[in-house]
Amino acid sequence: MKRIAIAVFILFVAGINLYSQLKGLPSSSSLDKEDIFKLQTSTDKALTSAIEQDKMPVGNIVEPKYYYLGPGDIISLQANPIIPYEVPLMVSPDLTIVLPRGGEISVRNMTLAQLKDTLSHIFKQRNERVELNLSLRKARTVIVTISGNVLFPGTYALPSSYRVSTAIKFANQISTEKSLAEEEKLSIQKLQSRSRERTKNYSEAGIAAENLYSMRNITLLRKFYTSQNVDIERAIATGDLSYDPFIAEGDEIFVPFEPYQYPKVSLSGAVHRPVVLPYKNGDKLSYVLKFCYGLKENADLNNITLYQKGNSPRKIKVDRNLNLLEADIELEPGASIVVGMLQQKKFENTATVSVRGEVQNPGIYPITFGETRLKDVISQAGGFTSKAYLPLAYITRRQEMIDAYVDYRADYFSLFQYSDLTMEDTTRFYIDMMLKKQIVSCDFVKAFKENSEIDNVLLYDGDVITVPDNPGYVYVYGQVNHPGYVEFHEGKTMQWYIEKAGGYAQGAAKKRARIIRGKSRVWTEGDENTYVFAGDEIYVPRPPDVPLAIEWQKYGTIASLVSVTVAVIGTLFNIYWVSKSK
Repeated sequence: MKRIAIAVFILFVAGINLYSQLKGLPSSSSLDKEDIFKLQTSTDKALTSAIEQDKMPVGNIVEPKYYYLGPGDIISLQANPIIPYEVPLMVSPDLTIVLPRGGEISVRNMTLAQLKDTLSHIFKQRNERVELNLSLRKARTVIVTISGNVLFPGTYALPSSYRVSTAIKFANQISTEKSLAEEEKLSIQKLQSRSRERTKNYSEAGIAAENLYSMRNITLLRKFYTSQNVDIERAIATGDLSYDPFIAEGDEIFVPFEPYQYPKVSLSGAVHRPVVLPYKNGDKLSYVLKFCYGLKENADLNNITLYQKGNSPRKIKVDRNLNLLEADIELEPGASIVVGMLQQKKFENTATVSVRGEVQNPGIYPITFGETRLKDVISQAGGFTSKAYLPLAYITRRQEMIDAYVDYRADYFSLFQYSDLTMEDTTRFYIDMMLKKQIVSCDFVKAFKENSEIDNVLLYDGDVITVPDNPGYVYVYGQVNHPGYVEFHEGKTMQWYIEKAGGYAQGAAKKRARIIRGKSRVWTEGDENTYVFAGDEIYVPRPPDVPLAIEWQKYGTIASLVSVTVAVIGTLFNIYWVSKSK
């Protein structure tokens, strides 16, 4: 009701003004500037109020020659010098608009471009000098039904500025407004994870990762317009938007599932999007070439070949934009186009590593692949300073491939799939996998003080060598009397540091005390032959908290075992005694 009231008010105001101007076809001089300003301000407020009621995204750029008008569309009209300001017109439920002093015009089956031509003709009959401006200020909301191969089939209220492809994206989108069960969310996440993994595996292969049957065979059933087959891929490739029309009232969109067998055409090789498409009658070479979204830099323009069953391979001539430079042909089902690749020149990237911390000359140093080792770079950096503390030194290696979206659960299941570990190990394995460090396995003490060649590791591009100074302390905590930092002394064991921290507190599980290495965070048993390094931590836990019921169950089990043992011994003794007495 609010929209209708606004529209009536706007049309009333605009009608009075147009009447005063069109009568006798004068210019706008019959109204003074103050009147025009007041009418313009009133119009702007009413139009803004109507537009702000709908918060949905616009969706697509509206092409006037493809957009069919419907009830609720708000059109902006300006005709200089007759109407020097913007006048909104709303399409009524019976598909008409009322022009001030111009009568009623039907817009049934009329596009925005056709309406502009019609109005231009009407106004030019009254004034040849008129300049008409017409635009769609607000698209109406329409009810459409989307079914088939989408994540969320159902009935949607969407702006009529949405094309069929945009409406389908909306039906495949997870939003906060959709309430999903945990099982549904998990299923969708698995589907998305498999799709990413498939795309990743095929990303540099030059072969299509998946078929696109559904995107070329969408059925659009229409109540007020002609039903049709929607071919989104063809619309993108050719720029012909009639294959991906705007949605309208009562549309039913069915996205098909992929059949077991169907004819195909394919594009592969040095293209941005290798693709396998369902074959459609009338598929021509010129626009099928456009389906791959362009050539890669290494594409060989002299080696583009068309393969069709029953015919010899045929070289295709195209330019860099994949425009055909020869006579166009209609493809046969099963056709395949392969874009060759130029032979890559052998190259070797310049590699560098970073050295930071306690070396004489921290900085960036070049390395040679397969040759430069840890000692070589430390030597280039001038060696260690007197503050360098090798037990805490480490090398960080950057990961070569970092996924935009990481599904740790998928990695976890794939790695654990064929494991022979027990189920009790799964939680610890998951934690370890989640917290993997990009650390190179290397012991600086063994490499530089014991001359270990195993620890004199090869370096790779991007490695970062960190040599810290001696922190001068060990942290002792848990069940000790005085937890905290203890001054580091070379060559001391865990027991020595525990004593410095006041000794074991009441309830300490002495046999479960551990050293946590400062560099690797690995837990180590601290016997008399294991030394503690600066930066290490020592943790003394309490005995595990076991519920009383489980304690009684444990003692009951022990008592049962003792009873059974005594009974067995007694039985054996009786057997022996009886046999001896005989």
